[in-house]
Amino acid sequence: MLKAGLGMDVLTKNAFQRIIEIAHPHVKSILDRMCDRAKNLMKSKEPRELGSWKRAVTSSDGCWLIRGFHSQCCSFVIVDFVSGGILFYGHLCMRGSNNICDSELWQGTSKSAEGHLAHKLFAKAKEEGMHCEVNWQDQDSSSGKSFRSVFPDGQLSRVMLCGGHVGRSHGNNLKEYKSKKVLDKGFIDQHKKKYPQVATVKCVCEGKSHSKKCGCMTDEFLAASKRNHFSALKQSLRSSAEYARRMHVLGKHHSKDIHKWKEDGEDQECGFHPILVCSCGTCGKKASGGSNDKEGEASGGSNDKEGEANGCADSESNSDSRKGGSLSNNGKGCRRKGGISRNNASKHQIQDDNEGESESNDDSDNSDENSSSSSGDCSIESDAESGTDDSDDEDGDEKLKCPGKPYSTRNILTCPLHGLLYEIECDRVGAKAKEVVHEEMGKGHSNLPESKFSVLTKFRAKSTNLHQVYYEFSTNCGLCQSNMTFMINKEGSNYHWMRELLEEMAMPIPDGIEKMWKEENERRMNRLCKQKMKEAKAARANRKKMRAQESKKRYDKPSLLC
Repeated sequence: MLKAGLGMDVLTKNAFQRIIEIAHPHVKSILDRMCDRAKNLMKSKEPRELGSWKRAVTSSDGCWLIRGFHSQCCSFVIVDFVSGGILFYGHLCMRGSNNICDSELWQGTSKSAEGHLAHKLFAKAKEEGMHCEVNWQDQDSSSGKSFRSVFPDGQLSRVMLCGGHVGRSHGNNLKEYKSKKVLDKGFIDQHKKKYPQVATVKCVCEGKSHSKKCGCMTDEFLAASKRNHFSALKQSLRSSAEYARRMHVLGKHHSKDIHKWKEDGEDQECGFHPILVCSCGTCGKKASGGSNDKEGEASGGSNDKEGEANGCADSESNSDSRKGGSLSNNGKGCRRKGGISRNNASKHQIQDDNEGESESNDDSDNSDENSSSSSGDCSIESDAESGTDDSDDEDGDEKLKCPGKPYSTRNILTCPLHGLLYEIECDRVGAKAKEVVHEEMGKGHSNLPESKFSVLTKFRAKSTNLHQVYYEFSTNCGLCQSNMTFMINKEGSNYHWMRELLEEMAMPIPDGIEKMWKEENERRMNRLCKQKMKEAKAARANRKKMRAQESKKRYDKPSLLC
């Protein structure tokens, strides 16, 4: 009350610093024990098992205290992808003074801090005997290079890319291409060997404004392309070749409304939608799905829109809310359940993706700035709508009671320039297939470390630069809290890291607080269970859809300012 009402400090500066100095080593000790608990869990597994200490599957990422390249504090964590527990963590800070800090300040730049911490922590992991077989991360090149410097054999230790970040990069590139009407010389020189037509191709709108039906890239096309990328990733299961094939088909044929063609003398089809769709709207689930199956119209898409710009964690975890289609290499469909990420690799005891958002608030859409954007929103056209029936196209056509009509892509690229740019971009993404789709785990993500970072804002503001000791103390408290779901799963609902802190500092435990801790833990676990239900996933999708629409209205609204 004194602080809030009268602006009076409850503690003097020296008293505050003294409390931090006393509590800091205890919090660090608790966090270290949590890390040891996760390491011991990995060590207890059979060495041949994926996710064990000798075949570790990790996810890593870094975050900064404040927004912007000038942040003076950085943290990095390595998380067990199977259990979600923190394995290693580290901090770097440029602020402090000798009478406060007990470690050296970081003398490098903010940009280099993440790569330095990544090298330091992975080197420590290697010293302790861990062999990292797979590390899921975003597309940050510095941390990837640091990982490779510690584990140089790319066959034994692989850097896998988060599907959400790949999709976001895909969308950003297409957004840039959307405004192009003329290609620069550097771009032409880069691609003319594989795409000779790039030197002569022209935009249909060169020298004039775009129209609604000009056939160039539009906002609707960009939204559909993001959804289609995520669906291609999800429905490719554990086949990187199928993922690359789908992306190539999307860019070269499907976007141009070509769904049957000849290649090397053989008939080819897109494979992820029927050739004929219902023309009457009453032919059953498969047919009715096909009839409404144009990009942006699929009801499955609206239910699964986990948002390109609204959080990778939600997109990955909610991809399990329905059944999706898959095609084998011969182009025939097969039925399967749910997503293809951690929760489907049951033989490796990989938990549900929702564990990655365990410590976020109930509305997990409000993720931290450090959280990534997702890769896609819904399924590829007919697969999104039908969802539960992924038989081959011939079977789908036989179910039609009406004559049917040819399947048609809604947002067709008839512009030669934009059609070629989309093909180039899809082939670029498909070339990374082996870095995006794992042969045993399928697609992956970097939700886990990002969900840890989203908790840190509850313990320190992102608008204030802190000195080293207080930054490390508050960040360690946040990491302890972010690891609570892992500890509850291993230690029971009575566990709380604050009990350990009070006991270590020889402080009394207030009456009734243990009951509050237990109730809080039970609420957390119940909330996580509810987040995995279809109703909760649909609600999150609807909130994101409404947010995207409101954002578009604000963007399109003309400004009243001169």
